[in-house]
Amino acid sequence: MRLLLILCLFFHTLDACAQAPKGLLQAVSKLAAEEDRKYADGWFFGQLPRVFKSGYGKLSCDLKAKFALDYEAMLLKRKQDLVSNFNSYIPYNQRLIFARQWWKNADQKGWCKFVSLSDKEKLIWLHESILDGSELAFRTREKLDPDKVTSYAVLAHDKEQDMVAHYTHENGKVSTFSKTYSEWKGKL
Repeated sequence: MRLLLILCLFFHTLDACAQAPKGLLQAVSKLAAEEDRKYADGWFFGQLPRVFKSGYGKLSCDLKAKFALDYEAMLLKRKQDLVSNFNSYIPYNQRLIFARQWWKNADQKGWCKFVSLSDKEKLIWLHESILDGSELAFRTREKLDPDKVTSYAVLAHDKEQDMVAHYTHENGKVSTFSKTYSEWKGKL
């Protein structure tokens, strides 16, 4: 319970995340810009580099930041708290549904070109944005107030990123890009 309270204080409340203070949005955007200018080795769970194959990598840093904070808010709304309860992990398909809708809405607003992509390109974009969005939000908060990020929170975040990277569904069932593509082809 104490860890949950620490995380709630660290990540603020859902309302604060959903209404992301301007300073937080700017901080996430600034981190994205810093990372876009260099080769970030070990960006994802200390292992994988920050390299993009889709158009997501070419987006403005402000748009990446907006997605990152909305994605974080979705996880909080659904009560994911991996430090206190590992079973609270939000399955990959639910993350994919959120990201797909978010990017479709962004396309409708003229912020990006997503809808016209092939399903394969969309899946790559979605996967990259989910991983990067989570990392941008977490690392920004870690940078802003490192004393509030416990070693448990870092371990939980890294494990979550590992699970997302491996398309982990309910009950820890790991999948692959090919299987996920086959399942979602025509639905993206």
